[in-house]
Amino acid sequence: MNKGFQIHPNAFKFLENVDVKKLEKIIKEIVREKTKQKLFQINQDDLEVYLGIKEDQTLQNDHKITFDPTLKITTGEGVKGYNALFASRFSKLKRIISDRPESRMLKTITSVKSAKSDDDMYVCGLVTSRITERNITKLVLEDPSGLFEGIVFDTELQKVAGSLLNDQFIMARIGVGKNSGYIIKDLISPDIPDQATNRSETETYAVFLSDLHIGSKYFMEEEFTEFVSWLSSPDPIARKIRFVLIGGDLVDGVGIYPNQDKELVCQTIEEQLKKVEELIDRVPNYIKIFIMPGNHDPGRRALPQPAIPKKYNSGLWERENVFMVGNPAVVSLNGVKVMMFHGQSIDDIVKTTPG
Repeated sequence: MNKGFQIHPNAFKFLENVDVKKLEKIIKEIVREKTKQKLFQINQDDLEVYLGIKEDQTLQNDHKITFDPTLKITTGEGVKGYNALFASRFSKLKRIISDRPESRMLKTITSVKSAKSDDDMYVCGLVTSRITERNITKLVLEDPSGLFEGIVFDTELQKVAGSLLNDQFIMARIGVGKNSGYIIKDLISPDIPDQATNRSETETYAVFLSDLHIGSKYFMEEEFTEFVSWLSSPDPIARKIRFVLIGGDLVDGVGIYPNQDKELVCQTIEEQLKKVEELIDRVPNYIKIFIMPGNHDPGRRALPQPAIPKKYNSGLWERENVFMVGNPAVVSLNGVKVMMFHGQSIDDIVKTTPG
């Protein structure tokens, strides 16, 4: 009443039955929530929602899967398919970099080699090789017209060049050296396009999980069970959770690395996924769960990966609140875009990138 609230007689009766030790905390939380909503009457519904007796119907839980590779995966075999992959990467990234003002001066590698110009020029291509020796870094770039080799002398720019990956797209500002070789004066990566920031209309939460490795003796079952119990608790944050996203390695898999069987509690994929089903059954039905595969899950390993195939466990596919997606995937939660990616490609990057 001091805070300017009115309390409905039914809500007052409800509070009379609450443990007196919990009463002060409950009243503070309810007052805080209702103040945010700018609603100044507290009724029995508010208390039941807070204590987890009733689901909060006012919270938004809309979703849309805006990108899922599962049904779009095709093979591009042989030299033709291999070339098509790199040609596609080059043209898509060139389109992005074409928004920069410098791109108006872009030339193909072949035309740069035949140009007689003392002015700086711009080329773009995929990194074919990167060699660091003594105080210089040599970069070889390739576009559909040919190969170009340039030298980086600048110390700071050498750090940028050193972090480039093979097959990465880059734009270079170049000049002709004294010995007719090319000097790279600047390296420009494609920009990440600006995205309008969307917010949910209601204060709703999403939980991000990954690498559960269910079926392994290292799966943290006790902690996961505690987490699932918390989802159904009266905790004010838990009451607002409407989405759980699992970013790969749901199960530990079978035969992923030598002697893995010694570390498995469930020896088959089917057993592991059955265990997943039992655990997911305890999550409240109003929470939507998105599951993507990782390198330990069954199915194709190469990226992009389709969703975990239905044949291993149709039970997950048939649940109304479970959505099986591929890797990578983009989902929209109450209008907020989320990109999911398991990220096993980092293993390849760490082997080739200094630092």
